[in-house]
Amino acid sequence: YELRLSGYKTATTELSVIAGQTAHGNVTLEEAYFTIAGLNLRMMKIAPGSFNLGSASGGDDDERLVTRVTLTQGFWLGATEVTQAQWSAIMGTSPANFKGANLPVEQVSWTEAMEFCRKLNDRERAAGRLPAGYEYTLPTEAQWEYACRAGTTGDYAGSLDAMAWYEANSSNTPHPVGQKQANPWCLYDMHGNVWEW
Repeated sequence: YELRLSGYKTATTELSVIAGQTAHGNVTLEEAYFTIAGLNLRMMKIAPGSFNLGSASGGDDDERLVTRVTLTQGFWLGATEVTQAQWSAIMGTSPANFKGANLPVEQVSWTEAMEFCRKLNDRERAAGRLPAGYEYTLPTEAQWEYACRAGTTGDYAGSLDAMAWYEANSSNTPHPVGQKQANPWCLYDMHGNVWEW
């Protein structure tokens, strides 16, 4: 049997059923995501694991050294890039050159991105929605690449054309988030659209 419930990973179990009798079984459901209240920002649960950081076949010189990395703790990552509407809800303004509520926010510095996280933390703590010991922050390089690869081993987590807006298909403009195919861990726009912190 397969059990699907919104917000949880699909659970599968086997039961032996005897004709005319009732079968009972236990299934443990694991959260797959939650949505930040008032932002419509879905956070996906990323389980711990190991992967090869870097690529021998491409990228800049500092990316060609392939290193085996193990992440011992899971984390949550936004399913899409932060939109201008989400940014504005926290920061009050949008610095983006390309305007649109569902477009990813761009033209923000690392410092501004961290200020967004700080303000989001303050808001969520004040509302009692952020458990002790948790905080919203930018992912480390290893966390981001691990989530981007999503258990795959190539330079991309699938077909670049299917998954990404990039130089060859974007007309040099950002596109609304979540329009292309997600990677295997339900994360969108990990390749392309706009640069990410």
